[in-house]
Amino acid sequence: MNKQKKLVEEKEPLLKKRKGGAVNLILASLMTEAGRMIDEGFKIADIEEAAIKAFDIKKGFLAQMDEFGIPESINYLLYLEDKKDNEDDVHNVYHNFFSLPISFMEKLEEHKIAKNKSSAKWMDKHAVREESDDFLLKDMLKNRFKAVSFMVASELVESGVSDIDRVEKLCKEMLNWEKGPFSMMNEMGIKEALGIVTEKMEISHRREINFYIPVRLINQAQKNSPWRSKGLES
Repeated sequence: MNKQKKLVEEKEPLLKKRKGGAVNLILASLMTEAGRMIDEGFKIADIEEAAIKAFDIKKGFLAQMDEFGIPESINYLLYLEDKKDNEDDVHNVYHNFFSLPISFMEKLEEHKIAKNKSSAKWMDKHAVREESDDFLLKDMLKNRFKAVSFMVASELVESGVSDIDRVEKLCKEMLNWEKGPFSMMNEMGIKEALGIVTEKMEISHRREINFYIPVRLINQAQKNSPWRSKGLES
């Protein structure tokens, strides 16, 4: 079995061991989404601003990849994509969701041949200057990031890998989000949260990328009831 890899420490114990962990799976899913946005032609500056606005964080997921290291970040995604590990396999649920975006493969090659590794980072001066003034586009990208986090967070609870309080705590303490994904869904409204998750699924399926909608989330929306747990913000 592959040695368990991670981007950040899992500060809360998993309730059920599985490849990818909990907070690492959420972070990896959002990095992957950022890469898919690049593949679709969106500007890096817009992608980063959308991520910052979505979770009230200081740096977007491409800048975080730069900090973790381009090879290290991509190697973690390749670890999630690797189908050889059948014991804790995430593929039964996510299938090709974590397949590497084309932009990431290209960036890894760029990094390998760059004499000055800093020149191969996502966040160069050129990328920062390219921000657009299209606020509706940025809102759409922001909702896509939120939808990915809602999907993975709900799946982690549905699968028994973690619970609501652990996920909320990890996202706030380890990823420095202002609010956890379940608090954000409650604030948005559970039906609207499922709505943006469904929209993201349709976008993914058009590109032949799997996007699982947890039954737990569907049931919550059908009851039109907020998530309930001790650690959730009222």
